[in-house]
Amino acid sequence: MRRLTRFTVIVLALGALFAGLAPAAGASHPDQRGGLACVGVTHAQLVRAFEIGNEPLPAGLPKSRSWAAELVRMLHDPAIHAAIGTAVAKGGPAVACVGSPAPRPDAAAYRLLRATSRTDVTEVFRTTDLSRHWYLDTGVKPGGRYYYRADILDGASNVIASSGVVAVRVPSA
Repeated sequence: MRRLTRFTVIVLALGALFAGLAPAAGASHPDQRGGLACVGVTHAQLVRAFEIGNEPLPAGLPKSRSWAAELVRMLHDPAIHAAIGTAVAKGGPAVACVGSPAPRPDAAAYRLLRATSRTDVTEVFRTTDLSRHWYLDTGVKPGGRYYYRADILDGASNVIASSGVVAVRVPSA
């Protein structure tokens, strides 16, 4: 059995949360390729995630890397909680993407590309903060199909590594 990375666990947990903590008909399931995983979420699911982040961190939260413990820790992270709050205020669906860290010493930045076709490719996120491995894309439409790829860039903005392409369908409701 393949050992899951922390980031895979978090995205699978996101998928479980956003599907209502139980598999639901029509729920978006995480797709993972080469260090990048993404899941489409509805506005109602974002609201629930934000509510969980507002609740006090449970006492005695297991120190294990169980998906539930990881999810609760992630939703209480101030930066992630703020991003979810911004998405909730915007009022639409989103795609949550999480990537693996860049182990390369020449890495200077990350970027995330979104496409709806081979010719319609947009850079939706770029950061030089190499500790940030997640992004919440709120520029998506319900029922839309999107393709994501993460790139690791060097100091001259040359691509030195890329994830595989991840396909995501945003739930309609």
